[in-house]
Amino acid sequence: MLGLLILALLTVVPVRIGAQLFDADNKGLGYCLLAVVIGTTLATACTALIGGLTGLILAYFLVSIVYCKIFLLSFGSALFFTLAVFLIQVGLTQALTDLGIFILNSRFSV
Repeated sequence: MLGLLILALLTVVPVRIGAQLFDADNKGLGYCLLAVVIGTTLATACTALIGGLTGLILAYFLVSIVYCKIFLLSFGSALFFTLAVFLIQVGLTQALTDLGIFILNSRFSV
């Protein structure tokens, strides 16, 4: 259960925060969850099929397109939205690490 809460905190919550910051038309939790599921599926498939830096760049654009369509943003705004969500995710991960939730050494992990 704790794992699901952490997963939601690192995926859906940053998208929800981004939707609020960018004043998206569809900012409900359901839309955020849908965007995370579709975006993650497309990004994973893209990086698995193409791989390398090209796959990562294409995955970024695909996730931006998903955000553009689901949150009814312009494509330019969706590109910045994707970057903002990524930075929020990095910040949350750092905060959880500082709190001791994520520890690299498996002997001391929770």
